Amino acid sequence: MALERPPRLGDLNRDDPARGPSWTEYSVSELIDHLVGTHHAYLVRELPRLLELGHKILASQREALPDLATVMDRLERLDEELGPHLATEEEVLFPWCRRPHDGEPVGDWVSARIRCMRRQHLDTGTLLDDLRRLTGDFAVPADASPDYRGFLVGLDGFEADTRLHIHKEEDALFRRYSNRRNGWPSCAKTKAAPRCPAPDRTGTRQRTAALS
Repeated sequence: MALERPPRLGDLNRDDPARGPSWTEYSVSELIDHLVGTHHAYLVRELPRLLELGHKILASQREALPDLATVMDRLERLDEELGPHLATEEEVLFPWCRRPHDGEPVGDWVSARIRCMRRQHLDTGTLLDDLRRLTGDFAVPADASPDYRGFLVGLDGFEADTRLHIHKEEDALFRRYSNRRNGWPSCAKTKAAPRCPAPDRTGTRQRTAALS
């Protein structure tokens, strides 16, 4: 089951017709190119920016913003989890998805990795829920400094894009492989659930530095 999209996202299943076909109509390769070029690129660019800005605000406004330290803890955890998550998708799972399969069954190797990605999506959703709760739905106080105002607006956009990103991967990409063997790979948090080490443990900040 995909993460629920907040009502404020509205119906984003279709893009502006002027921009061409909806992402719901993309081939697997087109969809992967869209996910990497749009949402992965956004994460690698925006999350390090928010971390840098948030720590700057925390250093000067810690007493005035008592929940900000917890907000930054959640952002740091997102950075630690999403960097390896993106690497696993781009280096392991997406290349497999691009290959022609001609209806062949999805084996245990791929099913395990899809389950891992789905479990990590749920974990990401929990952290995003925390960010929304801790900031009061990203509401900007009337007396907010320009930096803090920009930080909250950035967090709001980051949450929206990440939830849409997850929705596209779960319901437009992974679901294409749901009925080839044993149905939709479960992401239930059980003791037997697979662990999925990424090719590396590089966070988004290190990925940004490597690409610059």
